[in-house]
Amino acid sequence: NSQDSQSRSLGRDNFGQQGGYEIVERCGLVGAASRVADEALQLLLAPNTPSGPRDLLLMPDQMMLQIHESIGHPLEMDRILGDERNYAGTSFVKASDFGYLQYGSSLLNVTFDPTIGEELASYSFDDDGTLASKQFLIRDGLLLRPLGGALSQFRSGLDGVANSRACGW
Repeated sequence: NSQDSQSRSLGRDNFGQQGGYEIVERCGLVGAASRVADEALQLLLAPNTPSGPRDLLLMPDQMMLQIHESIGHPLEMDRILGDERNYAGTSFVKASDFGYLQYGSSLLNVTFDPTIGEELASYSFDDDGTLASKQFLIRDGLLLRPLGGALSQFRSGLDGVANSRACGW
């Protein structure tokens, strides 16, 4: 029944892209402040969700966030090597898990592909100068590669992907 669910969105199909003001316009942000504020207030006043088992349908924007948090962050080589423990925490993944850890069911396949234009992390070369290409991180549920640039790959002895992103010299 349509009254059993609520939906709030603003430019759902266009977030997570690189670009300029055209992205802001395409997302419908201009002139939407009062509608978004009203929807936020409605959500604050909404009753709590019922407890117990439920079916869940994740829309693409939430699924991207779920993958980012539950797969992306744990596969960051900097976290695995302990470099970010004071800033962002560590990972349950160990360097020895690559090639051995069954990360999910045999239906799980995850790739890293920065060559797709307009995506949030699209580029031809990372900041180390490594050529970007589509790579499997997880294939048939098996953990294959970490997310780590050239220095992290060298330190760990593992093949990563071209994803070094510098924030300064």
